Amino acid sequence: SISNSLTKLYIERYKINPQRIITKHDGVDLERFTKLPTKEELRRELNLPQDKKIICYAGSLYRGRGIELLLSVSRKLPIDLLMLIVGGRRGDLDRYKGMALNMGCTNVEFRGFVPNSTVPRYLVASDVLVMPYQSSAEDPSGRVQANYMCPLKMFEYMASGRPIVASDLGVIREVLRDRENAILFESSDEVGLFNSIKVALEDRELAQRIAKNAQDEVKKYTWT
Repeated sequence: SISNSLTKLYIERYKINPQRIITKHDGVDLERFTKLPTKEELRRELNLPQDKKIICYAGSLYRGRGIELLLSVSRKLPIDLLMLIVGGRRGDLDRYKGMALNMGCTNVEFRGFVPNSTVPRYLVASDVLVMPYQSSAEDPSGRVQANYMCPLKMFEYMASGRPIVASDLGVIREVLRDRENAILFESSDEVGLFNSIKVALEDRELAQRIAKNAQDEVKKYTWT
């Protein structure tokens, strides 16, 4: 099982013997994050602005991933900040691009699908990484998975050495802890997300500490 919450579901709903379940969270290949160029070099390579702080979401754009929340928050951010959204299938991408246009979001950039090997480069090129999962987060088939998922992006975010802002969901708290290795906010709280991003950008001591703690702790979550 990939999460304690999923293990609990197996035991309670399907009466599985707890002795017959091993819980192991998902993981990351740390080699993908070694020997990367500097943030400035990566921004030149990826054609990203050098003069802006970048808040990055990388992953699929299925419903319940908090993209609407990011778009709404982007309108309150200063113009020298860029909300970068990497990933997404064409249908989802078109829907959110249209939503951003209707909302008047001027500091949001969608990069769409990129090769998986490129994802670490976008993460390290950014200043803050966001993971605004909602309690309604769906999997590709449309089923709600927020109560038992274990996001792969969480471990890639941790490995990147960048501060993480994430929703305070039970499955997230199995790995991330507020003000220790991430900044957590109430999942549907737009003001909470805005303030958490603001803290991650402005409190350099906290940002560096939680980023380093996450990077150290993710060594327990490798595929090896």
